[in-house]
Order: sequence, then C-alpha cells, then structure tokens
Amino acid sequence: MTEVNLTINGRSVKADSKKTLLEAASDNGIKIPTMCYHKKLSPIGSCRMCVVEVEGVASPMTACELPVREGMSVQTESENLTRMRRMMVQLILVNHPLDCVVCERSGECELQNNAYKFGITEQPYKTEYPVRVKHSDWGFIRYNPNLCIMCERCIHVCSAEQGESFLKIENTGYTSVIGTLDGEKLDCAFCGSCISVCPVGALSSNLGLAGRSWEMTKVKSVCSHCGVGCTFQADVKKNKVMRITDDESGVNGGSLCLKGRFHFPRADQNRILSPMVRKNGRLVNVSYEEAFSEIAGVWKTIREKHGDSAIAAAGSGSMPLEDNFALRRLMRDAASSAHFIDGYTLIAGANLEEIKQIPSANSVTRLEAVLDADTVLSFSNPSHESPVTGNLIRRAVIKGASHIMITSGETTFKPDPYLTIGSPRAKMRSVLLGMARFLLDAGIIKSLTMPLSAAQEKNGPAWAEAAGVPEKLLKAAALRTFGAKRPVVLVGRDIYEGGGIEWMRILAELCEIWKAKIIVLYPQANSRGLSDMLQGSMDSQAAAAARATLDSIDNGKIRSLLVMGSNPVGEIASANGRGGKLAAALGALEQLIVIDSVMHETASKAHVVFPDTNAMERSGTFTAMDGRVQKFSRAVEPPQNIMPAWLTLQKLALSLGHAWNYKSAESIFSDMTGAGNLRKEAVR
Repeated sequence: MTEVNLTINGRSVKADSKKTLLEAASDNGIKIPTMCYHKKLSPIGSCRMCVVEVEGVASPMTACELPVREGMSVQTESENLTRMRRMMVQLILVNHPLDCVVCERSGECELQNNAYKFGITEQPYKTEYPVRVKHSDWGFIRYNPNLCIMCERCIHVCSAEQGESFLKIENTGYTSVIGTLDGEKLDCAFCGSCISVCPVGALSSNLGLAGRSWEMTKVKSVCSHCGVGCTFQADVKKNKVMRITDDESGVNGGSLCLKGRFHFPRADQNRILSPMVRKNGRLVNVSYEEAFSEIAGVWKTIREKHGDSAIAAAGSGSMPLEDNFALRRLMRDAASSAHFIDGYTLIAGANLEEIKQIPSANSVTRLEAVLDADTVLSFSNPSHESPVTGNLIRRAVIKGASHIMITSGETTFKPDPYLTIGSPRAKMRSVLLGMARFLLDAGIIKSLTMPLSAAQEKNGPAWAEAAGVPEKLLKAAALRTFGAKRPVVLVGRDIYEGGGIEWMRILAELCEIWKAKIIVLYPQANSRGLSDMLQGSMDSQAAAAARATLDSIDNGKIRSLLVMGSNPVGEIASANGRGGKLAAALGALEQLIVIDSVMHETASKAHVVFPDTNAMERSGTFTAMDGRVQKFSRAVEPPQNIMPAWLTLQKLALSLGHAWNYKSAESIFSDMTGAGNLRKEAVR
C-alpha cells in the first residue's frame, strides 16, 4: 500500500493512494454527508451531497469520486457547502412525498435523516407532481416510484451481486423511474440486495412490514439454508420476526440469497404444536410422557427380537451441533446403537464423512480465499448450489479473477465465466481424468500415479469425447488453473454425490498439482459441523459407520428410525436415483419417529411425532462449509409446550433411566468440545 499525505479541514492525515477522498475522510473519523454512495458499490455521484472544496479548484467536487493525491488540501464543511447540500435535499424533496408518518422506513431513512440534519422545515420549490405507478407485482419486491430519489444504488448493486442488472432507468428527467430491463415484471434471483441498499422506502419487501425501526429488536443469527454460514439480523417485534436485514460482519458481507432473506419461518406455517402418537391409523395429540412411553415399549420389543443394531437415528445438517450431539448420545446411551447418519446421506446416498479422509478437502480454507483468488474453478453452478458463494466469485471477477465453471446443470452464470463446460454428472470422472491427461501431455507432470493412473487409459482428446466436452475447453481449463498463482477449487454435488470418495481423491490430487485451495460446497448449514462432530472421539471410523448405517436402513435391518430435522419421504423424488430403495426402507419400519417444527410428508407417516423449535426459536452452533464455527441466539420464543430438540431428547433419555443434566445448548457445546467431538476452530 502506497500512502499519501493530505490535509482535511486543516488536519494532516495519511491515506491509501488508491482510495477516494470520501473513504480517506471516513477512515480518519471525518463524516461527509452522502445519499447515493454505498461502501459496497463503486461511486455513483448522482446525489451531489458529498461535495467538498479542494484548494486550487474553482468549483466543489464530489468526494465519492475524487481520488486522493499527495499534498491536496480539502474542506468538507463551510457555509457554501452547507447551502449546497441543503439545496440538494430540498430538490430531492420536490419529488418525494412527505409521508414519513406512514412510511415503514421512517427512523432509518437517509433522506429523512439528512432533512433533519440540515434543518429543512419548509419547501421553497414547487412543481407539478406526476402520477407514477406503484409495482407490487415484482415477486418478493415492491417498488414505489413516488418515494424513489433516483440514486441508482439498486441498479449498481444488482450488477455487482448478480453479474448483471435486472433494473434500469426508464424515461428521462423529471419523469424518470426505475424499471425492469425487459419492461416486464421483475424476474431475477430475488436476493433482496436492492432493498438493503435503498436509502428510502422506494424498494421494500412484498411480504410487508407491520413495524417501525424503533419498535424492533435486532438479533444476530446465522442462516440455516445452506453451508455458507451467512450472518443476518432478525428484526423482531412482539415476539415475531418481521424481516431479515443485513449483517455485514460475516463472510457474506451482508449479501443474502432469496431463501436467506425471504424464507424465514412463520408461526402459522403448518406447525406441529404437540407430541403425537399414531392410534387406529391416525396421529393424535398426546402428552410427552405418553409419547416417551410409546417409544420405550417399541424399542424394548425391537431389541428383544432384533438386537440393539435394529435402532437408528438420522440427524440433520440443518440443525445445530448441540441437537445432533444429543441425538447421537441418545443412540449410544439409551439404544446402545452405533447407527447414526446424516439425514442428507440418508436421502442422497452421498457419504459426506468420506470427505474427511482427504486431508486437503478437510483442511480449513476460508471463503475469503475466493475474493483473493486469481482463478476460481467451480465444479457446480454456484448461482444455484451456493448463491452467496456466487456473489463472492463475482466480486473476485470484478478484481480481475477468471472463473471456470464445470457443471451438469444449468450453465447460465453472470457475468459469463472465462470458460463454461457442461457435462452430465455421470461423466465427471472423465472430465477429471481428461484434465489430468492434458497436464501430462503438456509436460506439467511426468507420470500418472494413483489415483490419477486411470488417465493413462485414453489420450486427452479421447477423455474429452468420453466426457462430452470440447477438447479445447477441457485442455484450457486444466492449463489455465495450473497457470494461476492463487487458484481456488469449489467442489459441488456433481463430484461428492456423483462419485463419492473416488472422484474426490482424483480431484484432490489435481489440486495438489495446481497448488489450489479446496472448498467443499457442503449442502446444508451444519453439514460440515455434523461431519466434524462424528470425526471426534465418539466415532473414529465415522465414514465406515455412516455407510454401515445406510446399508442397514436400505437392507431393512433397521426396525426403528428416529428422524430429526429432515424430510426423507418428501425428498424421495430427488433422492439421487435411490428413491425406490429409500421408500421401501421407510415403509418397512416398525416405528418411525420424527422431531420437527412442521408437519411434512415424513411426519405425516410417522408413528410418533415431537414438535421442535424452528430456526428463529432456537440457539446453538453451526459450522460453515469453510470450517468457521458460529454461535447464534434465539430470536423469538417458541409457542407454549414446544421445546428445542435437545431438551426433548434429554427428557426421553431421562424417561429411559439415563442421567442427563444439560441446562442449555451452551452446556451441551461444552460437553461436546470437551470430549473432542468438534474441530478446534475459533468460535465466532
């Protein structure tokens, strides 16, 4: 970093030579008013609020667009600047109705704050007020052009986050509004970033908001939808989550996807509110004690007839570590069973525990490595499999990185990758071995040893043909990644679902040749954490144990299965080709127990059902796919008679005569880490 010396308001300061004056002033605690500027975006310069006086320059200049230079002298406050800024706010207010008393953004509106700052109590400018059509048909987003100040933040953030803007300015001059690129209803990824950067109330959630900013309490939490580990703020009023807003302290930097921002649980969505037991073919509400007794009786019979190994449990990568640990302990203590499996593995058949056998894939590579990469090779379409990771790739591309995408699915990604290779999942092994062969033919490696030795079976063009990929593209992908200085490889479902540990080992060896960092795109919020937990002292042979459990379920040897936090029956149609086998196994069970917050297909077929807290009602710990361990807090209280899964499991264990004494999720975490059942990473 090269520093320059400059003077701001008579004060000598130092600044990075690559920064703007606005950034330099902010770094030194000097605040300059803004309206269109946002730190996540490139300077826009549309509002003129950040004008400053530069010595030697006749007219004021916008600080957001002004690069710092050695020896410059700047004034950020003067009577003239205050007059100009005040006038700019007044001009904006000509086109903005003073509906603050009914606007949901009141109290957090930047225009309102600036009007207050400059003491604007009357409007000297008058004009004919145009009629502008509001849009409530833009999916999850609604747009009120009457409140829009045309700052253009929404257009710029759309391009920065999604690689192309779905929004544009329509019309000119005083009649300008924000419209969609194609003139139709908004059809985008609905990440909601445009809402988060809007300085006023023009863009808002179509879910509605029955609250004002000062009425809501912000609770920091971690998203439960995928493995990225995005942090966010849950805005809560009267024990109800009203909306999800940005938290810029996490790896996502405030970015969220559609699910993370809009798919938060609501109390009226098919909740399970009481324990239930199937009687005469119907699930009926019972007490916890009766449900525990039902389980105890069936387990006793099953153990007498089939032994301890006939009882199993399926945890969930969508549930906190603490709940999974409690379920794993229940199998050990109460059922004397070693059969415990990740619900994802039960559904997809992919054994995530096998990834742990590959040191480079099991290492801790933070997602920030994507931002620093000069080449990102993704074996997935991140837009679909890990949307926020896709946003990180776009930021890297803006900085000059190359993106190479190899996927069996949809090949659309914006901006267009440097290389896009589409190949069926079943042929991904040929893709990997073809890349290895091209490296050999180029003299980059001298010989092919295990697990790459199979690449010797064909030459490079033949492997490309076997993969259904143009030879030129496959060769370019292999050589481009080798030529990178800071390559990062993202491993998606095409690899770990398609070929399991064999394909993972091939790819890991390629990454050794490329000197590339590996990040596995784990499918669920706590998939890596659950895998880390099983690699601890409780189960040193976790991969083999998971495979044995899966085989026992598929072969009908499991007679009682407790499923927590997943819906295998509902996922049968997309169960990676094993739907028929899974359906038969679940249908043959003598007892199916479900712990979940909502009534879904699996719960509706269960013999015993327990209610659970939902994602906003529980506290605990997730381990993101890059290894960061993050605690999160309960945002709202659950309905009466509903307790977190770990407490239900503890009460079940106590009813079976086992002395558990956990007081909170935190006490389980202490037990878990003390027993060595968690990767020793920093807890954030």
